Amino acid sequence: MIWMIIGIILLLAFLTLMLLKRSKVMTKNKTEKDLSSFNTYAFLPSSAIDLSENSKNELTDVSERVIAEVNQNMQLAGYVLDRNRPELLVMLQANKVVPPPIYATYPYATTLPVSPFYAPYSYASYAHYTKINNHKNGGTNFLTGSLSVLVIERRSKNILWEGTASESIFNINSDNEIIEYIQLIFEAYPTIKNKNNAK
Repeated sequence: MIWMIIGIILLLAFLTLMLLKRSKVMTKNKTEKDLSSFNTYAFLPSSAIDLSENSKNELTDVSERVIAEVNQNMQLAGYVLDRNRPELLVMLQANKVVPPPIYATYPYATTLPVSPFYAPYSYASYAHYTKINNHKNGGTNFLTGSLSVLVIERRSKNILWEGTASESIFNINSDNEIIEYIQLIFEAYPTIKNKNNAK
């Protein structure tokens, strides 16, 4: 009897922990299209993520880690990088960027260089890409310091999927915590979710 009670307590603790982890992110599928029918992706470059209370080096580190982790998750989702004619475009947005932007950021009104962290993954014709449909600073009302990942169909310019951290990523003190947020966002991405459910 005592083991059953201990088992129930442990199960409830585990379920509570899982619910708390899931509440860190919000995701929204904005299409009926099968996201596994797409094959290629590239990034729409953006400026560095604003981390105003921290040093410039820490700002650079956060930007680099987030971009690298999102890129890895797009590959895990089954997509291949194609900078010339991608079917999907990935846009990262925080509630604000470093003013004034020193790197290209959407909407692309002026010709600024691409951040070195985006350069290997950026859509080659990003500067001519305008008017994303239903785009409202990432489509979500951001909390200060929150991060949003948008997946956009290049041809239609429609946002197909969105994942947002529900709290500031700038209070994070380790690489592992940043990676956990991105992984939690992408756990709900349809092609990754389907792979996980098939296991």
